[in-house]
Amino acid sequence: MRRPAPAELVRSPALSAADVLALQRTAGNRAVGRAVATVQRFDPAEYKMTVQDSQRNLLRRALDVVMESPIYLRLAAKIRDEGGCRVELDPHMATAANWHLPTRTIRINPTKVEQAKMVIAGVLAFELAHADKAATFAALQDDVRTGKVDTAAEYGKRAETIEYASASLRATASAEMMKSGAWNQHVDPQFRHFLPEGQELDYGPGRRFIGTGLWLTFEGFYRTQQDVGHTKILMDKFPDLPARHDYLGSEAGKRAEALKRYRERQQQRDAEREPGPPAAAETGTRGVEGRSARTPAAKPVQTTDPSTLLDPGELQRFWSRKPEDKQFRGQDGRQYRLFAAIEGTYYFKPV
Repeated sequence: MRRPAPAELVRSPALSAADVLALQRTAGNRAVGRAVATVQRFDPAEYKMTVQDSQRNLLRRALDVVMESPIYLRLAAKIRDEGGCRVELDPHMATAANWHLPTRTIRINPTKVEQAKMVIAGVLAFELAHADKAATFAALQDDVRTGKVDTAAEYGKRAETIEYASASLRATASAEMMKSGAWNQHVDPQFRHFLPEGQELDYGPGRRFIGTGLWLTFEGFYRTQQDVGHTKILMDKFPDLPARHDYLGSEAGKRAEALKRYRERQQQRDAEREPGPPAAAETGTRGVEGRSARTPAAKPVQTTDPSTLLDPGELQRFWSRKPEDKQFRGQDGRQYRLFAAIEGTYYFKPV
């Protein structure tokens, strides 16, 4: 027996489909946006979504805002087909919000996120986009489990590609919904970064933007995430991932880690053997054994955050460096040569 297709919209019998479309086309202010919302009410049960009870029914109202978007309505159907999800508040979590794949749960921390409908709608929109990427998340974990992703730096960058895809999806929906008057800038505070630099959009109060162009490419987004420390948070999670533990416990993982440790020790020995600058023959002093004294070799500098060592003007070149780019200007004006990068740790030597 064929299961009937779930209704996407619960419509008021007082308005026909044509009436609804007419309202959508003429929605130029928030009043009309609210009128559309009253005739298009999202039914979570139809999409296998469970929404926790909340004060002033905040989660449910915020979800209604998100599902006014046709893009998110289609996304909800995909989430339903993959098993649905749950939306809940969790004041004990460490972050503001997250998508927990094993339990298919979107959790929002009410102590870290303003309890306002449009703000919560923005968080939900971002995490629902993450839920839409469940297969991509799973593929990344599989690559960690088999050793294809073997460093914290590589894991951090791969995870950021998923973050970028989610932010891009929300921005695409925002462009449509802000123009209609249904959403405002609280739903997507980063919307301006997806607009070309200097581009101005004015859709009315709460919907005026001047583009920065920062996130038109993944590379721009990735630089921002590195600068604000988000990528480092992802990298710090890498050693504790269950998939990482699975790999390190396997025979292939044990062999690979042993070989990696050997190479790291070899690189460190090579760095320590590098000679310092030769002393001038005319001015070199003589030791008791008659050899010219030499200036001590400069010690290598080790850091997990190159922004603490390099000049700010060099950071973009460093993060987008090519294999032949080895030398960078430091904050002290000296030149530093990058001679190794291991597990998110960078080794420089003053030139």
